[in-house]
Amino acid sequence: MRVARHLSRLGLALGAVLATACGPAWDAPTDADGLFDPGRVRSFELVVDSQAWVALLLAPTEYVEAELVLDGQRLAPIGLRALGNPREDQPAWRLRFDEFDPELRLAGLKRVNLLPPRGDPSLVRQALGLELLRQAGALAPRAALAEVRVNGSGPGAYSLVEQVDRRFLADRLGEKNGALFQLERGGNLVYLGDDPALYPDSVYQQQGEEESAPRERALPALIDLMRLLALAPDDALGMTLPDMLAVDESLRLLAALAWLGQLDSYLGTGHHQYLYLDRHGRLHLIAWDLHRGFGNYHGPSCGLSTDELLALDPRRPTCGGARPLVDRLLGHPALRARYLELLAELLDGPLHPARVQAGLERWRARARVLAARDRLGEFDAQQFEDSFEADWPAGDNPARVPGLAPFAAARQEICRRALADGP
Repeated sequence: MRVARHLSRLGLALGAVLATACGPAWDAPTDADGLFDPGRVRSFELVVDSQAWVALLLAPTEYVEAELVLDGQRLAPIGLRALGNPREDQPAWRLRFDEFDPELRLAGLKRVNLLPPRGDPSLVRQALGLELLRQAGALAPRAALAEVRVNGSGPGAYSLVEQVDRRFLADRLGEKNGALFQLERGGNLVYLGDDPALYPDSVYQQQGEEESAPRERALPALIDLMRLLALAPDDALGMTLPDMLAVDESLRLLAALAWLGQLDSYLGTGHHQYLYLDRHGRLHLIAWDLHRGFGNYHGPSCGLSTDELLALDPRRPTCGGARPLVDRLLGHPALRARYLELLAELLDGPLHPARVQAGLERWRARARVLAARDRLGEFDAQQFEDSFEADWPAGDNPARVPGLAPFAAARQEICRRALADGP
């Protein structure tokens, strides 16, 4: 542990290969691509002492000190916090490597997330969905599969997901000092007036404000976009919007989310969405948390059945009220035409049935070991196997989990039909 801490303070990534006195060199990730190697299932063991565990239960969003053993290698103490309720059988976790040592990194990263596959017998909706979004040319974090134990409990099947932070922005967009917002439930981007108090931080959460434009400058720029979407006629919208929104990039993401039936996002809940205002004042949409993708969201914000999600019209892919960023873009003739053009491109490319099926089989092979060993999840190994080819449970349950292959086939048919029917 002292060796690892010393290396990090010399500015070397913990991803360097470390040797121990009692074992072979660690086959460690040397960069983020290596950490998120889709062909490998990483092993995370987290140890939290009793005092820190009590503190975590009392204040789940505050980091406590934890020891991490990654793929058998013991690392320096890191920060650990819960994403949600740490008392759940399989909590979601965020790991922050520089919390107790400002120079500490893992494969160059400050943070990663361990997200459980709640409600997903396939275990791969998160990783597969994010992979498809990246292949579609949308902004989305990298992901891989992981086996996780916390204080000996487990193992549990998780997705290892890259954090959307300043490093992510610099890597994807070549800049990082704009304003990063995370939409919480109800973040619908509906214009309510110019008073910033009408857009609370509990819904429009600015991330890392100390590293970017302060909220009193950043939020008005976001409100300007909401005002444009609410009040501008089509001709003014078409002329002005490209200065305020990365249009093609956003349309690609919206088209892919529509294909995925991912309504636990801006399309439905107004949740699980990052927004980044770059230094030029242009908004970028960034995907987040797809464990309810592939037609597996039945929450109260939408209340759609599985059959309704399978049949979701990509030309009207929202629910739960006004969604101006979709309503105005798809209501504008030229932007709607571009959206449908991009959807057709995706259906012939990364969302083509043959390519989706190949991806399903790759992730299925990777997840098999997790399904066999999982002690925390809701589903057994047979349900895991069945979930790729068949709905669970079988029958016409309105909230059943769609089989991944049947879902992909249904969405291809529905989206092709929508394109054939025209705008």
